[in-house]
Amino acid sequence: MAKATLWLEIIIVGYIYFLSTVFLILYSIGIYDLCFFSTLKDYLVYISLASIAASYLFGIVVHRFIQLAIQFFYFTFKKKEYKKHQTERNERIRNIIKVYQKGSQRLNRELDFQYSLIALFRSLVFAIPYFGINFGIWLNKTNFMRYSNIVFLFTCIFTILFFGVYRIQKKHYSYILECMYSELK
Repeated sequence: MAKATLWLEIIIVGYIYFLSTVFLILYSIGIYDLCFFSTLKDYLVYISLASIAASYLFGIVVHRFIQLAIQFFYFTFKKKEYKKHQTERNERIRNIIKVYQKGSQRLNRELDFQYSLIALFRSLVFAIPYFGINFGIWLNKTNFMRYSNIVFLFTCIFTILFFGVYRIQKKHYSYILECMYSELK
């Protein structure tokens, strides 16, 4: 298994956010036809490189923003519950540190891989609705407005599916951590 990093996940989700923002900008300035892109065919290489760089930047910003938004939600709305489970959380963090310190390199790579899947699915839970709403609103003003309802339907379906997969992956990651910690005791 190759070394797991979040680069690929950040680029994937970042590109969805980048594309969503492009459709939002096109809708905002009133461009409902993409024929103007055919005049840019000489600059296609530069545009693709710029879009990859922009998707990476969007991915980094959004990945960090989602983490901060979740923490803000817990601190603001679930403060009592957060304080009530403080000792459990501290113990869990200590256990994770012990797993990373005493575990093998392969074990650490597997944990990193599992976490990267959690980060990908968590980001997709937020990216898919953002893309679906922006693309559907833009599509509603074009000649293909009959497809905007299908886009909204698929947005709802994929958001629910990715949320379910995120929950399953998060439980799987927690189970792996608990098993690894119990083995390392």
